[in-house]
Amino acid sequence: MEPGASALLISEWTLISLSTLVIAARIYLRLVIQKRPLLSSDIVMAFAWVMGIVVASFCITYVHMGVMEPDIDYSLKKYNGTEHDKQFIHRLLWISSLPFLAAFYICKAALLCVYHQVIPIFMTKRRLFLWATVTFVALSFTTTIILLFTICTPVSRFWTLDDDLKCSASSWKVFVRTAWALNFASDILIFVLPWLIVPDLMIKGYLRIGVYLTFLLGLINMTMSVVRYTKLYTDEHFGKTSLVTTHFWNSLDLYIGLVIACLPALRPYFNLAAESRAFNYVKGKTSTRSSQYTGTSGSSGTRSSHIARPPPSYRQSSVSSSAPLARLSNLSSSYDMDTELLNKV
Repeated sequence: MEPGASALLISEWTLISLSTLVIAARIYLRLVIQKRPLLSSDIVMAFAWVMGIVVASFCITYVHMGVMEPDIDYSLKKYNGTEHDKQFIHRLLWISSLPFLAAFYICKAALLCVYHQVIPIFMTKRRLFLWATVTFVALSFTTTIILLFTICTPVSRFWTLDDDLKCSASSWKVFVRTAWALNFASDILIFVLPWLIVPDLMIKGYLRIGVYLTFLLGLINMTMSVVRYTKLYTDEHFGKTSLVTTHFWNSLDLYIGLVIACLPALRPYFNLAAESRAFNYVKGKTSTRSSQYTGTSGSSGTRSSHIARPPPSYRQSSVSSSAPLARLSNLSSSYDMDTELLNKV
């Protein structure tokens, strides 16, 4: 059963909404809680989100024009429109490839910015691997864009309706397969990077588990990329799938990658949760000690009243019973996970 236009739009905007929440949480953390400017990874992440919105806007246009139907493929032979409309749609399909490809690689750039912030300078081998990955990703994106403009020249051959002039299916197959291979190879290199870093960082408990789970989501992204290839670019399916099916699998791959690229920005929240857990543990221990001291006060007379008092370091403020929480909040607001990871190595 092929997905319809409604399934396409719902999947797209659900994942976009999820990435929007993650980005909003990150911006709130940096600007409100930590009172610090946005990092380069935050800006790149927001730019990737903008590109995702642009791609989704093209899909809305296609739905509005009646192209996203199960029986309409790239040739538009079954599309009930004028010659001018068909040429216009083909032109839009080619133009939309630019933000689509850009969104993929901007998501990768956001992750690479995070790794650049986390990997200490003295880890020279890991830094070299990082820069090698950056170089490969940049060359992959450049190669993909060059192919898009040169695989069929002039580019007007992509949207012409003349069978003698239009770009051949074999040329387009070479482009999409090459673009997919470069994109997937970049994903593999980016997925390998954190496993070279995290084991050497002095982070434990829930924070470490959260970091591992976040990066393990990269497996989901690569799995989705393989599924997209098998559904669209194998000889069995290439050129035979409808436009709505093609955009459905392309959008799933793109927007899952967008969400995964945004998730590492929430890593400081894992530390805030760990700090809160540690504070509650200390508070519980203090309450237990206080109750033990109070239980012996009846037999100890005046001396027990001094013993029953908790140590000064655990005593709550007389101004507010929530003062320890306020102190914890103050500590957390100045906490910057992006630099703290370096200090813990």
